[in-house]
Amino acid sequence: MCLGAFTEFWLKEAQLTRLDLANSYLWATICVFLVLQGQKCFAKSIPLKACFVLLGISYVALGLGKSMSMISFFLFFFFIQWLGQGLIVEECRVLLANTTQRYSLAAGCLEAWGTFLVYAIPFALLYALKKCSWPFLLITFGAIYVIMAFILEKRTATTSSGKPFWEIWKNKGFLTANFIIYLPVLLTSGFFFHLEAFIERYLLPVEQLERCILPQILLSIFLQIALGVFVKDKQKRLMGMYGLLFISQVLWLTNLLFVRSRFFCWLYTLTGAIGWACFGLLVNIAWKFLFNKDSIWTEACLRNSVNFGFLANAVGPLLFIVFLN
Repeated sequence: MCLGAFTEFWLKEAQLTRLDLANSYLWATICVFLVLQGQKCFAKSIPLKACFVLLGISYVALGLGKSMSMISFFLFFFFIQWLGQGLIVEECRVLLANTTQRYSLAAGCLEAWGTFLVYAIPFALLYALKKCSWPFLLITFGAIYVIMAFILEKRTATTSSGKPFWEIWKNKGFLTANFIIYLPVLLTSGFFFHLEAFIERYLLPVEQLERCILPQILLSIFLQIALGVFVKDKQKRLMGMYGLLFISQVLWLTNLLFVRSRFFCWLYTLTGAIGWACFGLLVNIAWKFLFNKDSIWTEACLRNSVNFGFLANAVGPLLFIVFLN
């Protein structure tokens, strides 16, 4: 999502079509999904040290390359997602579930911090770009990751949750819950990936979108923490969040592409914030309720739900090309 702010730059520099970039992202994301699923067949996960080294090398290679091809973008998308959205997120969610009593509140606070970073990082990158070029920035990041790899000492925790991953993926409750939970990811990954093209195609009011950003950030953070307090591990309130999430995303997409009434700004802000707040909590806490607090199923769902997110991320940018043609 952070890199989505620079999509037009990547397209211009690499002289690739929008479909080429979306396909590169799609296949890289699917490969990460397959690798993460394959890891679950073994008792130990691939160490973070190796992932940091590979990610660092991919950054350096992208920065040193004379031209950016689909292959270099593929490697870039693959390693950055495998480490960040894959291994680290998976371990964080399992660690959170096993170490706190006020689970919903802790999850809300964690997701609120993540929301802040998602919106803050593009501005940090823009500031850095004023001081140096993209190649220099990527090479610097690569060197930092390689150094971090030598500092890391521990392996990631055991990924064996006592349940074969194919049992999880055959469970209708797991699949249905994930489909609803990941609606904000599916929609916004595609929207922000092609943001400038959407603005041009649908004549979106740029000034209003700009005014929506800060209120949406603050409201998302507030709702993530507030809903964490409100849920208090009660199943009825949890199920209400499912309905709220689904309705908010239908309204978000309808308002963005087809209606755009005079209430566009506040509806875009409100539905986006509700969607992200509900997603952040449900993706962490839903599994204890759906599987009657069975610890084995809960951990298995937490880990495999991360992988489901990769499918949503992969499909989003490709799906939204339909709205641009």
